[in-house]
Amino acid sequence: MANIWIPPITYGDLVGMAESFSMQFPSVRPSPEAMQFAMAATVLRALVGDEWCDENLVGAEKADPYLVTNSTKPADRMKIQARIAALGELVYNLQRVYGAQDRFARIQRSSLEIAISDLEAARLLSLSERTFRFVEEQQLKGFDYDIEVTFKPHLTLCCESKCKVETTELSHRTIFNSLRKAASQLPAKEPGAIFVKIPEPWISTPAATSKISVALDEFYKKSGRTAEVIFHWEEWQPLESGGLLRLAKFREEINRQSRFFDSQLFPFLRPWSPIWNPPSWTRFTDAIKSARGGAR
Repeated sequence: MANIWIPPITYGDLVGMAESFSMQFPSVRPSPEAMQFAMAATVLRALVGDEWCDENLVGAEKADPYLVTNSTKPADRMKIQARIAALGELVYNLQRVYGAQDRFARIQRSSLEIAISDLEAARLLSLSERTFRFVEEQQLKGFDYDIEVTFKPHLTLCCESKCKVETTELSHRTIFNSLRKAASQLPAKEPGAIFVKIPEPWISTPAATSKISVALDEFYKKSGRTAEVIFHWEEWQPLESGGLLRLAKFREEINRQSRFFDSQLFPFLRPWSPIWNPPSWTRFTDAIKSARGGAR
């Protein structure tokens, strides 16, 4: 991405997109899903780039595997549309965070599923109303982490983000090695946390969660600098209307053996609630409701 100033997209812009949807797309039914997709496409074109959007938002052959399905089932195609809407919402909400432009540029040049994992971690922090920033790559062991969270003056939590893509086979060693590598990128003299984005099947059975627990226990015995690991994933639920609901879930695992453990600080994310809608995060559906209600 060129190092130029890009004017931020405002909430009023989102509402305007919703209000003008029928005029711009007269042949498309103005459903919430279609309007969210249109908003996402506009946001992504502005902040990620036309070239990437042309390759990934229209079903082109070069599209990232995370946005491709060979299925003809409507539910599977809706999943791709929902992922694009979720990505657009991430980019919109994080555009003002320090270091975000570099993270958006990574979308262009790396695996989308991996690039999104950093943004999803930031989303959890934003929903918890934490003060944070993205950290520039330093290529220096112990200082090449992804996010800094400021708890209070002179107290910073260093966070590393990892992603296990959907095609990765779950094993005790897979989890342990990822955690060990992530810990090596955290400073030894500062409290650290690791975000790990995992495929939904890894959390859906007792056998799978048991492998994660065993690997985590082994890792915590060997990593005093890591105060917490946060596993997060996307989960899909069918709706009576025939659509799909995408849920972004997480689970915090605290390391009470860590030399940085403090019961007043950890866990540090706000528990998920369907009614929680902090001012730090705007949902595209909020803009759609404002447009239909005539208020901005």
